[in-house]
Amino acid sequence: LRRLGLSLHCFDVELTHELARRYPIDLATERGVAQVLRTWTPAMVSHLDEEALEACPLGAELCATLLELGARSCMVVPIRRDDGETMGALSLAMIGSGRCYAPEDLGPAMSLASRAALAIERARLYREARAERERAEQASLAKDQFLAMLGHELRNPLAPILTAVQLMRLRDGAANRRELEIIERQAEHMVRLVDDLLDVSRIVHGKIELRRAPVELAVAATKALEIASPLLHDGAHQLHVSVPPSGLRVDADEARLAQ
Repeated sequence: LRRLGLSLHCFDVELTHELARRYPIDLATERGVAQVLRTWTPAMVSHLDEEALEACPLGAELCATLLELGARSCMVVPIRRDDGETMGALSLAMIGSGRCYAPEDLGPAMSLASRAALAIERARLYREARAERERAEQASLAKDQFLAMLGHELRNPLAPILTAVQLMRLRDGAANRRELEIIERQAEHMVRLVDDLLDVSRIVHGKIELRRAPVELAVAATKALEIASPLLHDGAHQLHVSVPPSGLRVDADEARLAQ
C-alpha cells in the first residue's frame, strides 16, 4: 500500500481506482482481459502464487501487486448484453479471506456480470434520455424566447393601427364606417392572438385561458366570416349566411368561438 501511495485505511474503491490507473488493460495482447473480451470465455487462476503470475488474466504486474496485498485467487468474466455485444469485463480477486475461487464460482460470477451489463445498459439509456430531455428543454426555451420576441414585434404596429382608426372616426364617423369596424375588430383580434403567443407555454400545456361572457352568435359568425373572407375570395366561393342579429346568445369566449 505504501508503494502505491495509499494508507492502510484506504477504501476498496480508492484502491481499485489506483490499481486501474497504474496497470491499464492492454487490449492488443493475445491473453488476459483482452482474450476474455474477444472469446467471451472467462479466465481463472484458482491458486495465485509467484509461479502463476504469467498465467494471471489480470497481467503479471497487477497480479504481483495483488499477491503482495494478500490475493490468493482471481478471475475475469465477460460483461455481455442480451444481444451478445461485449460491454467489458468483470475482474474479481479474493483478498484477505484465504479462500480461493473454484470452478463452481464461475456461475455466480457470470450472473453478476449479467446484472452488471443490465445496470450499465440502463445507465446508458438513462444518460441518453436525460441528454435528450435537456436538448428538448433548451429547444423549448429557445422557442419560447423567439415567440416572445416575435409577439412583442407583432404587437408594436397594432397600437398605432387602432389609434388611427379612432382618429378617422373622430374626423368623420359616418365615412367608411363598416370598413373601420372591420379594421378595429380584426386589430383587436390580432392583439388577442399576440397575447396568446406571448403566453405560449400555457397553451402548450393545455392551460389556455377562456374569457367567457354572453355572446350573440351573430357577432361571432360575423368575425369568423371576416377572418375567412380572404380564403373565400381567393377560392372564388360564394357563402350565404342567415343568422338572426339577436336571440342566439351563448356563454362563450367570443374570440375562440370566432376561431
